[in-house]
Amino acid sequence: MSSLFVSVTITPCAPMARVEGVIKKMTIGYSNTMQHCHKTNNQILTQPSIPMSNYGLDNETGDLIIRTDDIIGSATSMEGIQFSMDQKSLTRYRVIQLLGQGTFGQVVKCIDLSTNKYVAIKVLKNKPAYFKQSLIEVTVLHFLNDYYDKSPHSRILKMLDYFMYYGHICIVTEMLGFVSFFFYISNHNKFFHLFWFLFIPK
Repeated sequence: MSSLFVSVTITPCAPMARVEGVIKKMTIGYSNTMQHCHKTNNQILTQPSIPMSNYGLDNETGDLIIRTDDIIGSATSMEGIQFSMDQKSLTRYRVIQLLGQGTFGQVVKCIDLSTNKYVAIKVLKNKPAYFKQSLIEVTVLHFLNDYYDKSPHSRILKMLDYFMYYGHICIVTEMLGFVSFFFYISNHNKFFHLFWFLFIPK
């Protein structure tokens, strides 16, 4: 009766020759090199830029620390697609530059990676007062866009999307030639952020 086990002798292969010089850096080290270059080219847009809260994502004032080429949207958020305007498709926006920073948060110019069109994204501070205010702002914009002014020559800013991003409500609007005026009204220590837009003829 033959044995069920067969004796096999394994001979280790000779070690691969070391790849030296430029070829090694261009092949084996390519990934690390590209990651390093990517990091150094990402300019921090938010000031102050020192991480203080929210797992190192926010600064001391509750602003999201944003860099150029960051990808924000429902596809990269912690909250996911269920906390966004478009619950049928994941959204991705690449940050191009900072348009403004103030008491409410920041506005950044981005490119929608699904349409290759420029948009403006208002990133609210990660604080309860601004969270409540932004919900009102989203509701008002949604009402005005959908029920009040549907004409193609609308003089009301078009909200294209909104989503949650690590505790920050982000409101996506069209990029237009406009001057924005922000008014803050104090009523019994409660602040309401109202915004108006004056269109500049092209």
